[in-house]
Formats: sequence, C-alpha cells, structure tokens
Amino acid sequence: MTNQKIRGLLLAALMVTSVFAGTIAFAGAASAANVPDDADVEYSDQNAFYQGQEVIFTGYNVDEQVDVFATDDGDRSVIATQVSADEEGDIVVDTGDLEAGEEYRLEAPSGNAADDIEFSVVQQNFDVNFDDSSVTNGADSTTDLEVTSNNRAGDFTVEVSADGLDEEELLEIFDASGFEATADDEDDEDDIITVTLNKNAENTVDFNDIDEGDYEFNFSVTDTTAEASDTITVEDSGSERASLEDGSLSVTTGDSVDAQVNLRNSDVAYLLVGGEDAGYEALARITEDGADEEDGVVNVTINTYNPNEANNYGLSVDSDDGELELVDDFEYQGVSAALDTGSYDLAVDTDAEEVVDTPDDVGTLSVNERSTGSAQSWTAPGNADALDEPEDLDDEDVLEAVEDGVITQDSDIASQDWAVVQFTETSGIYGYYAENGFDGEGLDFTLEEADPGQNQEPITIRGENNENAIYVVESDETNNLFVLINTGADGLEATQDGETLDEELNSEDLEGEWNATLTIGNEIVDPDDDDEEETVSTEFEVVERTAELDTNNDDQVEVFANENATITGETAIAPGSEITVTIQSESGADNPFVQRQDVNVSDDGTFEAEFNTADLEVGTNFTASLSATPQLESDSTDDYDAVIVEGQPSEETETTTDNGTADTTTATDETPGTDETTTASDGGSTDETDTTPDGTETTTESTSPGFGIAVALVALAGAALLAVRRDN
Repeated sequence: MTNQKIRGLLLAALMVTSVFAGTIAFAGAASAANVPDDADVEYSDQNAFYQGQEVIFTGYNVDEQVDVFATDDGDRSVIATQVSADEEGDIVVDTGDLEAGEEYRLEAPSGNAADDIEFSVVQQNFDVNFDDSSVTNGADSTTDLEVTSNNRAGDFTVEVSADGLDEEELLEIFDASGFEATADDEDDEDDIITVTLNKNAENTVDFNDIDEGDYEFNFSVTDTTAEASDTITVEDSGSERASLEDGSLSVTTGDSVDAQVNLRNSDVAYLLVGGEDAGYEALARITEDGADEEDGVVNVTINTYNPNEANNYGLSVDSDDGELELVDDFEYQGVSAALDTGSYDLAVDTDAEEVVDTPDDVGTLSVNERSTGSAQSWTAPGNADALDEPEDLDDEDVLEAVEDGVITQDSDIASQDWAVVQFTETSGIYGYYAENGFDGEGLDFTLEEADPGQNQEPITIRGENNENAIYVVESDETNNLFVLINTGADGLEATQDGETLDEELNSEDLEGEWNATLTIGNEIVDPDDDDEEETVSTEFEVVERTAELDTNNDDQVEVFANENATITGETAIAPGSEITVTIQSESGADNPFVQRQDVNVSDDGTFEAEFNTADLEVGTNFTASLSATPQLESDSTDDYDAVIVEGQPSEETETTTDNGTADTTTATDETPGTDETTTASDGGSTDETDTTPDGTETTTESTSPGFGIAVALVALAGAALLAVRRDN
C-alpha cells in the first residue's frame, strides 16, 4: 500500500516535470571522469555526438571487430567503418570519419549486450566575430570576441592561428579576461595556441604593441570538426585616421540622417557620399573646431531632399560640432527633389585624395521608400507645464508628455485646451519641411470645418499662417509629425472659398468639428506628375469648456456626513487638468464653513473631491461650486444646492461559507446615487444586487484570476494523489 502511494507521488512529479521541463543538455566536451586520453566523450545514455569527437564504447571482447553501419529508418545500410576492441574490451569511434546528420549502429559478431547500439552525428554550429573591425596598438587596443555556438553549451577549446603572428604574440593577444590560453608544446614550429572559449562570457582580446596590419584569425575546435575565422585590422596608434561610427546607415528618401565621423590624431577628415554610377556624388572637408570641447567626433547631416549645389549637396554640420565645406576641383553630381531609393557608398579619410581610392573606412547609406502613414488626435490641459514653451519642444518632449499622461488620446477637445494632431509613420517629408515649412504647395497642414452649415463653404485655417497658435514638432528619426493647436488662441487667420476672412477667428469660433489634414504634394510624392499628391487626416471636435457635479433627481448634490465624504462630477476638459471644488455653508448658518479641494480630471473625464463633513447634521443645506484654469463656461460656475444625507460608510463583515472558510467582504459606498462595488477577498466570483440611496438597483460581478503555474502544479499533484486513493 505504501509503495503504491510513493509510486503515485513519483508519477505526479514526473507529470509536472514533463509539463515544465527545461532544455536537455547535448553532448559536450569530455566530461566523464573515466574517459581515456584517446577519447573525448564516453557513450552512456547519451546518443548524439559532434562530428570530430572520439567516442568510447565499452563491453566488447578483446580484439573483437565491431562494424559501424549507417542506418536508414533503423535498418542498416552500408558499413561506414570498422573498429577493434582493445585489451579492456573498449572501442573508440572517431566521428570525424562519419557524415554529420546521419544515424549509425554498432554491430559485433559476438552479439553481446553492447551490440546494436545506435547513435547520431551532428555538426557543431560555430562562429566568431570581433566586435570592432579595427583597433589600434596603443591605448584603444582591446575589443571583444563574440562566440556563437547555438547547439553547444558551456566552454570548449579551440586552436588559434593567424598569419603574421607567432606563438608568443598570440598568447599576448589572448592573455586577457575570459580566456585560458596555452602554447602548443608538442610542435614549436607551428605558431598555434589553444584557447578556451565561452559564448556566455566576455572574451576580450588585446592588440597592444602588435604590429599594424590586417590579420585573419583561424579557430578550430579541438574535439570537433567545426572551424571559423574573422579578420581584424591593427593600426598604429600614432597615425591619423578617420572612421565611421556606424558603417550601415538607413534613411527614408526625403529625410535626413547623421553620419558620425570619428577622428584620431587629426581634426580634419573628408567624407565622400555616393558615386559616379549612383547619379549623386559629393565630397566635403570636415573640421572639428566647433564650440563644443574637442572629442574626436563630428556629426555630418545628410539631407536626401534636394541635395544639389544650392544646399551644399545635402551635407551640413552643426556649428557647435565643427565646420563643413565642399572640396574644390571635384566633379559633383546633384539631384533635384529627393534621392532615389537604393544604396549609396560612404567613405572617410584624413586625406582628400586617398578617400576616393584607399579610404580609412567605408560604409553604406540605404535610402528607402517613404510613407504617408496615419493620423490621430490627442488633447492636453491648456495650462500644462510640459507645453508651456511650445516653440522649443522636440519630439522627445511630446512623447514624454504622452507617457506621463499630460497628453491623452481624445477626439473631443474642450475650448482653451490643446488639440494635438499626430501624423505617425509619416516619412520622407522632413527634408522638404526643413527647407520650406508648410508652403501650401509641396507640404501643407490645414484645419477645415467638417460641417460648415447649409449652402456654406467651409472655413479653412492653414498652419503656415498661424505660427503663434499652431506649433509643429517633427522628427525624421521617429517618423512623427505633431501639430499642437491652441484652441484658446485669438486672432487666427482663415479663408473661406479661397478668400481671406475680413475678421480673424477667436477661441469661440473654433467650437465645432474640424478635419485636420496633412497634404503631401507632387514635389515629394512624384516630381514628374504635377497632379500627384497624398493626404492623411483625422477629425476632432472643439466643445464647450464645461464641468458639472453629479446630482440626484432634484438637482441636489447629496453628501454623507463623513470624515471622507466624496463629491463627484464629470467634465469635458482634458484629463490631468485641475478643477477646484468648493463647498460653503449658506448665509447666516449656525455652523459656517468653507472647504476647497483641488483635484485632477481622470482619463475618463470624471473627478472626485473629498471633504470632512462629519460634524454636519443630516439635512444641512449648503452650496457647491466649480472653477478651473483656464476658466470654465459661465454655466459651469453656477452654485449647486447641496445637502447632507443619511448614510454610513460600510464596514468589513465576516461570513462563513459552506466549506467552513471565512470570507471577508468589503462594501465600498461611492457618491450617493451611484453604483456600489463588492469584492470578495479570496478572489472568488460574486454576483450581488444592492440598492443605492436613491432606490436604484445595481449588480456587481467580479471574476477569479486565471490559474497560474503554482495552481497547475498543485492540481497535477492532487490528481495523482486522487488516483492513489482510488487504487486503495
């Protein structure tokens, strides 16, 4: 009986293990303590080996000939090799003589217990890469060696060699963290060392005092047939050199991208972009003498829109970073409109002639297709600190305001608040915008009335004409274009049916529905087609700046006599805005009082203020009012009649369930006349009907959380124990 229970528990454990099992270790380097010197790994329960490993099999007769057959679906096919057992009855199979990806079987004439063993051979996946393509032999002489072997875990050893480097130099390079490097004592003529690699550690190499030159390092795994190589350039630390921080740049046609040029022992470099066959080619001299402290770095902006002689062929440097000028006597090729999609060569050097033929460093600029993207509307409080200086904002400021909840998504914008229109995944327009802004031709932003009225032409507000009310924040890095519209601004210039209105618009004129549209003209979309353009738009409505308190059927605000009495309401103004709720005793009251609470509007447009009304008697009449900055519409500032009503905050009560466990239920009273919520502390499901103070019924539901891993484990173990119990 006891054995059956134990057996049941073990079965339950096996079930759990099978469900949540991790990875199974693969055959590695020699790990068994009894593996002889002429083998790498011993066959036991392990039946897969890396090609090149020497595997020992035991249990044969002395001098017995054992055949190694390649198999096909379990049936032996052709003999791959034959091995003789030694005086201890062991055989060693060299898998380097076998094909990777094949299955094999051992067969012995004696037919003993070691017969009919099956195993497989696989190739070890192996690659190495130096983090840097070049290093110096001075202060910046170290880099990391990345080791990849996705089908082998842990450490393994390799033999390392490189033409032009002797054994002593190789040891100096690999005598750093992450390695165990040893010389090959058997053959002093071969400049080879043995190194232990670990793909999970930093494998640092150091080229200090190594002669400059290009070196190809060859790595051969000692116990498998896997090999890999990589090349690195060692440069004289005292020589002048220019390099690209990122040799692979990507940009959308019509946008800009920065190429970071690194300088060593020089404050001058030359950047070559494009080539004769590309139809665009420019050469610039870059000098690091800007206002910033010299750091050996100059960022060159490459603008792919209209890169011709008129704008320095699209090349520029911020004055705080350095200077840029075109090189004389160079055959430049410029482009009108945007660069075609495709790849363009990059090259840098400290010499103007060598940058063309033998540059210090090269790279590629990939120019990709543009996209018009989509649009959506957001809102923000009219007095939000984050938008206090809109003319100085960048896209990071706007995105941070979104993350902080200052800017929230909404298509209803209260008058005096900010309307924020986002054109996302919109690319290929920023080079044009930097040069022309919203010019009404190649690029334009407009607000147009969605419902102008019967037989009326819509009023149109254009972005370029209203710089003090409409602000643009753009980024060709994130492909975001934000247009911030101050709906509280006055003096907006507008047109109707193509004619400028005699009177400028004010904030009240903005109330209504508007289409916010970005129009991208043929200069960007297709310069060869005058009629080609693309548009993207979103609609939002500017509504009255209102707020109201929740009341009963008699338009009274009901409040409990409570230390934490709540008054709730809803508003059209932006989430995060501050509303002041004031309660005040009636004139001539025996117990005069005034209390104010500043509260923030929630994401759903509601707000809640808390007051101490514990000393007020039931039936006490008083007034409640609202205010905000910017000011609310006049109707929203009227006083509300308010009254103290009978009611007590709910307390915790303990009940006993059918199974004898104690449940603690907390009923939380919200504002009088609103719903009540009920939560069971054990997370179980409840469904209760409560009656609120105004007589309405509410039904509250809550659901149990989903099963987690711990619950699943208990369930599996319980199922196994139940099976044991039934057996008994």
